[in-house]
Amino acid sequence: MARSFPADYRLQHFFEQQFEKETDARLRFYFDTKNGIPPQDRSKSAIVSLPKINPMAFSLKKKNEEDAQMREIVEQARKYQTKEEMRQVDGRTKSVLYEGFSKEGRGRHRYLQQRHNVTPEQKYTFPFVSSWEYGWKIGEETEAYQRPAFARTAKVKDTFYSRNGIPTMLSPTSGPSLKRSETFTG
Repeated sequence: MARSFPADYRLQHFFEQQFEKETDARLRFYFDTKNGIPPQDRSKSAIVSLPKINPMAFSLKKKNEEDAQMREIVEQARKYQTKEEMRQVDGRTKSVLYEGFSKEGRGRHRYLQQRHNVTPEQKYTFPFVSSWEYGWKIGEETEAYQRPAFARTAKVKDTFYSRNGIPTMLSPTSGPSLKRSETFTG
């Protein structure tokens, strides 16, 4: 006949502890009744009570925490509250707008390229969209970043590959695209 009992050591340990607790409880009951302690007194002394919580103090503590969070939110909103959302463009960038035509790559085209190269922190006074908050002012944090002294480095890339990159089959200066009789004169 096969055993139906699971062979899990944690479950086995649990059952051993339960058996010991029951044995201890039976022995305690036996000795207490032998010494004349009534069962009612024994049950009251064995009950562990929960800590007493003052509902008024608890609610005041929660209210103070919520008020502190709300004050912090209001302070942030006041800090960001200005009449202008976007900062003024400097004079040099603005003057590029009126020099030439966009078709020639000047004028509006060059102005938009220059504005595209400016970071949002320099263009706007505060994060205009909530997704900008994740990277807002990240440049200030990366300035203090230095390369670790004992970090792994790209030795293979720096020493193995040539300065001009890996030659490919489609390169006009080398490979099978040039016939042996032709020479490249550049």
